[in-house]
Amino acid sequence: MAVKKLCFEDLLFEHKSWLTVSKILKEIEIHSQFQDTEGVVKFHKSWIEGQNEKEIYDVKYVAKHTSSGPSTDPRRNYLYIQMELCLGSLDSLLDKETQFQSLVSQNHISVLLSEMFNGLTGKGTQLK
Repeated sequence: MAVKKLCFEDLLFEHKSWLTVSKILKEIEIHSQFQDTEGVVKFHKSWIEGQNEKEIYDVKYVAKHTSSGPSTDPRRNYLYIQMELCLGSLDSLLDKETQFQSLVSQNHISVLLSEMFNGLTGKGTQLK
């Protein structure tokens, strides 16, 4: 089991031109739907902790930034994602080109990339 901890304020500040709270929550929802999909890290659960967790869940949260970066408030808001522990990384898998080619067909790669794009832009899904 692995737990990823992400700071909402840092995410929203670093990607402010396109990332929103609703997009983050939608991506988590989409990931949770791929429970038994081969080639996708198994998602267990996610949760939010921080002073604004209710506003985040209600998609009413607006991160406060200063000109020098994200809010310096010590009580930031964090998203925790509990998932399957993977040995290695996507980079190491891609470096082993023959192994990667045996796992995923070219068509599958196209569908996966399309799904990731659609999840980030909120355009829906092709998977049935």
